[in-house]
Amino acid sequence: MVSSIIYLIMALVTVGLLYWIYKLGRKREQGITLLVMFVLCFITSMTGITMAQASNGVPRNLFWSLINSLTMFTGGGGSSFGGDDLLVSPQVMDYMNTWYQCTRLCTLFASLVAIISLFTGNLWDRLRNILRIRPYKKVVRVFFDDKSNTALIRSFVNSVQADELKQTDTLVSVDKTDYYASEESGLQNPNLIFQDGIAAREAKKANQMVTIRFKDDSVSVDTDLIEPDTGKGGKGDVDMIATHDVVRMDYDTLVARNYINTVFVPVQCRRIEAYPLKTVADLQMLQPVRVLIIGDLDGLGGQILRRVIMNSQMPYDAIPDIDFCSPRLDSTLGAFSNRYPTLLDYANVEYHGMDLGGSEFYALLDASAQTGSHYDYVVVATADKTVNLNIANEVHFHLTMLMGPSQVGGIEPMVRIAAFADDPQKTTPEKSENTVDVEDMKRISFFGQDAQLYSLDALQNSQIDRCARLINAFYCGVNIDSSTGDPDASPQVRKTWRECKQFDRNSSRASAEFINVEQHWKNRFEELGLSADDVKMRIVQLEHKRWCAFFATEGFRPMSYETLHARYAYAYAGNAEEINVDGGIKDVTVTPKNCMKFARADTPNYRFSHYEHICLVPWDELPEKGEECAKVQAEFKPRFFKDHAGEVKESDFQTFDFQKLDEIVLSLMAELEKADNNDNGANN
Repeated sequence: MVSSIIYLIMALVTVGLLYWIYKLGRKREQGITLLVMFVLCFITSMTGITMAQASNGVPRNLFWSLINSLTMFTGGGGSSFGGDDLLVSPQVMDYMNTWYQCTRLCTLFASLVAIISLFTGNLWDRLRNILRIRPYKKVVRVFFDDKSNTALIRSFVNSVQADELKQTDTLVSVDKTDYYASEESGLQNPNLIFQDGIAAREAKKANQMVTIRFKDDSVSVDTDLIEPDTGKGGKGDVDMIATHDVVRMDYDTLVARNYINTVFVPVQCRRIEAYPLKTVADLQMLQPVRVLIIGDLDGLGGQILRRVIMNSQMPYDAIPDIDFCSPRLDSTLGAFSNRYPTLLDYANVEYHGMDLGGSEFYALLDASAQTGSHYDYVVVATADKTVNLNIANEVHFHLTMLMGPSQVGGIEPMVRIAAFADDPQKTTPEKSENTVDVEDMKRISFFGQDAQLYSLDALQNSQIDRCARLINAFYCGVNIDSSTGDPDASPQVRKTWRECKQFDRNSSRASAEFINVEQHWKNRFEELGLSADDVKMRIVQLEHKRWCAFFATEGFRPMSYETLHARYAYAYAGNAEEINVDGGIKDVTVTPKNCMKFARADTPNYRFSHYEHICLVPWDELPEKGEECAKVQAEFKPRFFKDHAGEVKESDFQTFDFQKLDEIVLSLMAELEKADNNDNGANN
């Protein structure tokens, strides 16, 4: 009886080990896996025979145990152990027959697993990670749909391979084992794996999980900020809650964001540093930002136009001058203008329907150079990368002839030309008659390359999102204490972000995208010797212009007093509905704060939004809008005390100082400066 139990246990151990390897193991090296299967079966068989001999009173014989183990694994010895083939005592013959059949089945199963695993992945990659002891703070899980081409996957994998993840606590999983097997890519980065099962296990212990899903023409990034649920109040195991922050971007949005973050904003910051300012009066002498955009309004060109308008606002009365050239203008301008009715309030945009490279196009370039009001930026952003490369080269050549090499070329040219194209210095193996001048291309910036778009930093947009979470926390009135560590990791910051609607998150991201420009203007104002109050006033006014430009690029209109009053009454009657963070719909709770929030901001946070906002006015008119809100609230205040007696109190009614809201950007600047000082102190 004891022997039978032992044999059963050993058989289960063998099957369990092989099944464990099967679940873990998709392999790349056939010989290694077959060797593992042989050793497991051999050791298990030999152990079983030796124990069978001992349990039946048969003297132990290592030689005969070895012979029987090899015989059973290789299939020799017939179907049973009897007669002339008997190599052990007759007392264990029955046990040997049972054990022999079990081992043969395990061997066949192991061989089958080894053959199948040739086509499904890497065994040792899984073993290497399953046995890893070090915990991860962040886990990134990446999924590609069936339509994703190999070039896209390779671009992402190469960007991760080149990243210094060896120095971080980040695990990246790409759920494409077939790509791994076909590409034979080496394990250059030990934190890159191709099995989502391991990543899912590690994500349960991580502080943050990022899920990236590539679709045919878009990408979504779902960031889960995992933190303890302090509301449970118990000891021992603490429940964890996750803040889902999903950002969905089509390809054009991704490329436009890349241009702003890698070309436009960095160049604009350097130009602010170089402006020849000696007094405040010199500000009025500065020319507005001039931009030439070449593309389609209903595609990438339109996306870049909107982002340029938002990020090119200046701390004085001027607004950017933009020329937009498109051969398809007649078929797209009407719809674009109707979608963004207030866009021209924040930029002087002239639309030109013309053939790119034609006489009208070159006349436009000539006019910009000869009048002395040259373009600061030229952006070539049609849908065809090859066309973009050629146009950028032609524009560079033409402006060089008109303005001179020193103003168009060099490290920091007066005209920054950028193209949505692949860098020919990296993609052109040799020069021929059909290639562009690679030397000239060194003076042109390139954006939208796969390595730029699909790197982890670009997809996660980590620094921008960190600033956005702090901006939202300041807006919600959170008192942030950074003395105890990273303020972004505080429960209050995470809580307000978790409860924040998607449109409000995007608004905070837009503010964070512009923060470096505002910081550089603040530095210049301080260099001019302006008082702290004067600097503060100029920065908050610039932030309001930026905020208005953002809402204009989202399609908003100013709200009238009549609409404000009607929306407040609509919410007071209990008819207003809002959209949850998860996309669900619920009624807006009737409180003074909720009614006013619904009334003054007709945003996509609510159903049937008409895109209107009470604060979409110049800075000086904000107090007047505050008075309008106070007037509406005062009208409904007696009704609240009558209809909701006991539910509301005097402190539920607000005061409206809309100018003060723009001071939030100063709080973020102070927090960032404090973080920089802490980093510098640590380095010293």
